[in-house]
Amino acid sequence: MTAIKSGQQAGAENADRIRAYLEDLAATGQHLPQRDGKSNMPDTALAAGVDRQLYKNPAANAAAEQAAASLSPEAYDQRPEP
Repeated sequence: MTAIKSGQQAGAENADRIRAYLEDLAATGQHLPQRDGKSNMPDTALAAGVDRQLYKNPAANAAAEQAAASLSPEAYDQRPEP
């Protein structure tokens, strides 16, 4: 039998999944999912394996929004050459 999780527990797990996904993107030099040249948060959530209504989880949403600034194609274009 599977234990029922509280909303707070599920939210914390989703935030952890988002952070792990974003760290993997950064480590492999990939970009966030894009739509019309902008980061797409519902697609980011789905790719990370969490509910697409990411914006309802403040911790996960904050992590994704912060990562959007550094993982967007525009951010890669502005990085200095090593």
